[in-house]
Parts: sequence; structure tokens; C-alpha cells
Amino acid sequence: PASRPRLMIGSTGRRVLGVSLPHVDAWNTWFDWYGNTPEGFAGRAAEIDEALRRTGRDPSEVERSACLLVAPLDRASGERPIDPTAPPVTGPPERIAAELRAMAHAGAHEVILVVDPITEAAIGALGETLASLDA
Repeated sequence: PASRPRLMIGSTGRRVLGVSLPHVDAWNTWFDWYGNTPEGFAGRAAEIDEALRRTGRDPSEVERSACLLVAPLDRASGERPIDPTAPPVTGPPERIAAELRAMAHAGAHEVILVVDPITEAAIGALGETLASLDA
């Protein structure tokens, strides 16, 4: 290719991180690893910072990405197994928007929404959330 493709790793294992972090542009994690909270994400991202330093990388060189479980209809449908230590973000659009802002403040450059249920109504509710982010 004309340029190197961007690389993202989606692991939390020490061995995999040790061999991949010297080469990646971004790191991603699943909601259950960090408890599905901004505070949990910030704490776990600090662990990735330390892993980056061990490989000789400046942590600011690697973007952070997080999968966030959301149930925009105020309830999870059971499409995804719910870990009681990482419950979905629920509530009105303003609450979900506030959680997205908090994830950004916690260091997430990108948040990938894992929607439960994945229905037209839930996607419509997320549309309201995205509109409230601009407000």
C-alpha cells in the first residue's frame, strides 16, 4: 500500500500487549473489562499506559477505544449476556449523552456503542442521544 494501514489491538492480555503495543496506533477494550464506567475505563487505560511505557512507547502515541454497552430503551433485552459488574448504561438520551462525554473525559478517543436490543426503536433512541450531544 501507499501507506501503512492503521493498526488497532483489542486485547488486555499481558503477552499479547507486550508484542503488539510497540506497533499499534490504537487500543480497544470491551465493556466488561473496565466495568462499563468512565472511572473503570480511566483506571484500566492507566494500565495500558504502563504497558506502553514497558515497551518504550509514549502513551500519548496510542489512541484509546472503548466498547460501551447501552440499553437506550431503559432495559436490556437479554440479547447480550449481562455481567452484573458491568451493567448497561440506561436512561433517557441526556443520561447516555452524559456517559459518552464522561468517557471522552476519561481518555476515550472513540466509543463504540454495543446496543441492547438492536432494534429500530433502540436505534431511534440513540439518534435522540446523538442529537443531545450537539446541544
